[in-house]
Amino acid sequence: MKLVKGPEAERVTGGLWRQFLISEIAGEIMLGEVQDHLYVEDLDFKGRSKDKVVRDAVETGFLDLIDDATERLSFYKKELEPYSDITELLSEKELKRALFHMISGHTHCFSSSVITDNPYYQCIKIPTVEKDHILLTMNDYLPGEFIQTYHDKQHSDNVFMHAEAGFFDDKVNFPVLLENGEVWMSLVMSEIESMEEPLRLARGKVITYGLGLGYYAFMAAQKETVGSVTIVEMNPSIIKIFNDVLLPQFPHKEKIHIVQADAFDYADHQADGEYDIAFGDFWSGVEEGLEFYLKFLKKTERIRKTRFDYWIESCFAEYYFRPVLMHFFMREIFGRDEALWENQHRIKQIQRQFEKFLYDKEIELNSAKQFEDIFKTPNVVQLVREFVMHYYR
Repeated sequence: MKLVKGPEAERVTGGLWRQFLISEIAGEIMLGEVQDHLYVEDLDFKGRSKDKVVRDAVETGFLDLIDDATERLSFYKKELEPYSDITELLSEKELKRALFHMISGHTHCFSSSVITDNPYYQCIKIPTVEKDHILLTMNDYLPGEFIQTYHDKQHSDNVFMHAEAGFFDDKVNFPVLLENGEVWMSLVMSEIESMEEPLRLARGKVITYGLGLGYYAFMAAQKETVGSVTIVEMNPSIIKIFNDVLLPQFPHKEKIHIVQADAFDYADHQADGEYDIAFGDFWSGVEEGLEFYLKFLKKTERIRKTRFDYWIESCFAEYYFRPVLMHFFMREIFGRDEALWENQHRIKQIQRQFEKFLYDKEIELNSAKQFEDIFKTPNVVQLVREFVMHYYR
């Protein structure tokens, strides 16, 4: 990839760098609080707009953290490079305002109906069932309890801000599947939203790798345009619970076919064009799922007549590959070799391979629009797919 240098390239890259730094800092604050189960008590929901409720929640839950982050970035500049660069671009007051605006803009107040009006929730009753190390049960969120959510960033003004959070205005109960005490799947905002696009595309003969609560299979089978849904699942205990408890409640159970097999082994013998739509969903999160996603993407390269989609594919692009693209731009335009990722060794190896791919890719970017567009999620996903086909080992 060749970047045509000049004043315009420096201006655009500088603006992208500023967006990247603010987004990374705001995202770290937000996701840290979500992981620590931030709970803002006594929010006043009655007769108030959701924007005002969100502002109150962010002021209560994040103002002290924003102040602390701003002070630390100024005081520990060397230790917090390159993120402390933002203190050279914005005053302390401007940075606090930018972080508050960013966090507020990516925090949402949801009605409990978002969950309770979902067809799966309305149709499927969840008892508490345990088999081996698998537990099917119900869990809940309290009003004001922060959760991570999922939103498509394609139309966002800031392509770097991948962190999204929110809370409900009432107590919400939801189904959850645990393996050895760890959540494997739960019917929450992130699951519902992250499957909207793959479900919109579902048609004809559908295959999904990974069963979980059977949410994707349930919703796909609801569609008149879907004739069958094949589920590939290797865990016999999950299959047993599904067959005994969940599948009998499916309105279109006749469309569902379960194969007990490893997804990689099954894909090895899958005929090209055997299915119209395929959906990969056998990992529980971005860190654990990255290697599975890349390997499966590589393995299914030969299957050209089936459209493949992958759960949270955009998140892999945003978390692990867009920072590499930013690193590439900073090195090429400003000659700065910024350390932008602190991941485990294997992930770093993959990121280095991806950067080599960027250097070798035969494309020239010579306008502000091309510079900005390459960072948009669909374009980063396309770069990742090209990388896997030709470079990933």
